[in-house]
Amino acid sequence: MDTKRGYYNILLSLIDKLFEGDIDQQTFEECVRYIFGDNAYIMFTIDKLVLSLVRDIHIIIADNQSQELFELFKIENKAEQLDQGDALTYRTRIAGIIESTDSTYHITFKLSSRTLAIKLLDGTQSSQENEGCGGYDEYVANYIDWANETKGISQESLTPRFLKRNLKHKGHQAKEIAVRSGMQYKICRDTYHMFYIIGTEDAFARHKPKPSIEAATSTLNNKWNQWLNQHWSQGLTDQEKSIAEKEASSFNS
Repeated sequence: MDTKRGYYNILLSLIDKLFEGDIDQQTFEECVRYIFGDNAYIMFTIDKLVLSLVRDIHIIIADNQSQELFELFKIENKAEQLDQGDALTYRTRIAGIIESTDSTYHITFKLSSRTLAIKLLDGTQSSQENEGCGGYDEYVANYIDWANETKGISQESLTPRFLKRNLKHKGHQAKEIAVRSGMQYKICRDTYHMFYIIGTEDAFARHKPKPSIEAATSTLNNKWNQWLNQHWSQGLTDQEKSIAEKEASSFNS
């Protein structure tokens, strides 16, 4: 066997040959054991695993209820990627599709540890979790409602996040200002801790009119020339100053 392409590609090739009937089960096991040693036993039942997956996929395709659940999952998954997911609404819509006697599973996948957890829920537990999610959703809804104060938060314990000296007088509005609100954040359901999303930001820019820039540049140039004329000849005698001016004139000509 050629191992230049890596062991994984060899394994895929052996699986294809097993499914196509080019090699039997015993030959497949011997080849896999030769490559992976004692850890090869995991792949000995790959044919049964694929058969089970095919059966499950067939059920999803043939069953209307499974199709509805799958389409709902794709919509929720896309919303979560855009940070617009709503777990409470998602569970409520699922409850409207499945029967009350059907078993409900809560599946969680931790990307950091690559761990999949599956938990069987009953009606009482599911309703309790929905109530917990409802409290979280209500808090987030109140938090982003800038017109009203957040419920349950003491306003006396809050401190300002700005310097009063930077506040402009009432009625004063700066002109020629561009504002882009792109900052995004997440709030943890367990701790209510806020996490800012990397790569998002707010942008503020003030556009100065071109005449004011030219006037400021001209003023700075005049100040620079005035300072230069007053200080360049300090410490020089009249004769040295005269020689320097003649040399400068010759350079300009």
